[in-house]
Amino acid sequence: TGAELPPRPIDDPLVHELSQPFLRRFLDPALRERIAGEVDALASERGGARGAPLGGEEVRRSLFAARGRGRVALEDLPADGLRDRAEAVLLPNVALRPLLQEHLLPVLEVVCGEAEIAYRSLLGPVYRAVGRTAAPIVPRFSATLFPGLWAADPGAPDPSAVLDGPDEAIDAWARSGLDPALLPALADLREGIRSDLDRLAPALDRLDRSLRQVAESARGKADYQVARIEEAVLAKARSRLRRDRPALDHIREILLPRGRPQERSFTLWLPLLAEGEAGLRGIEEAVEDWIDRGETGHALLALEGGV
Repeated sequence: TGAELPPRPIDDPLVHELSQPFLRRFLDPALRERIAGEVDALASERGGARGAPLGGEEVRRSLFAARGRGRVALEDLPADGLRDRAEAVLLPNVALRPLLQEHLLPVLEVVCGEAEIAYRSLLGPVYRAVGRTAAPIVPRFSATLFPGLWAADPGAPDPSAVLDGPDEAIDAWARSGLDPALLPALADLREGIRSDLDRLAPALDRLDRSLRQVAESARGKADYQVARIEEAVLAKARSRLRRDRPALDHIREILLPRGRPQERSFTLWLPLLAEGEAGLRGIEEAVEDWIDRGETGHALLALEGGV
């Protein structure tokens, strides 16, 4: 009709009423156990159940009973609690929520980020249990805004490598500015000390086998001192790199604010403050161009203003 329906919160009585017949399909523990086994098997096939975003345990404990403003898992109801579970107002957990949403409302497609795509990829057994096909998944556009000075610097490492580990990427960048022979020479020094002590071992053993411990202690101390030299060299290289490129002092906070992807924070303040409204228009054009080209994955956008 074109008329807008007012949104209903998840605790709306009508939502509960319409959900109950569907959720009661999963009251059978044997059914939940069968689905749980299929989910665990699927998670193991895709890289290991332990690190999977969804597992069989979430399926086994997928139904809750409403209790005032809270909820309690059906398995945790006290013996003197709800005697007849048919009277309980059932609520779903993460294993059943997408299926219930698509049951209650028509869903053309689901726009998801990488984490939710991985989670929904394990819900196939849940959907098959009721003979339903999941709504198509459309990857959500995601991007990271890079300072323009970083993008314009010919010596800068690949932006994707920085996202994987800012500190490691900056260390590699700093090492690239050192004399190419310096770090290998220190490695040769360490190996030379070890080799010299190994050559001494037979003569030391002939004199007294306890001297082997003295040699091993000397080897450990030498390794430690050479490592201190290496750490001092890298510290000086990092300091020089940051002195020449002050923007690096805040690169971690820019790329991973509070240690999380930019999309979790209001990162658009960055181009707005640096370039004004034109900066936001530039981002909009870059996003439209990315989508028009049919690109997928994570976009890396450089800020022209050189923040």
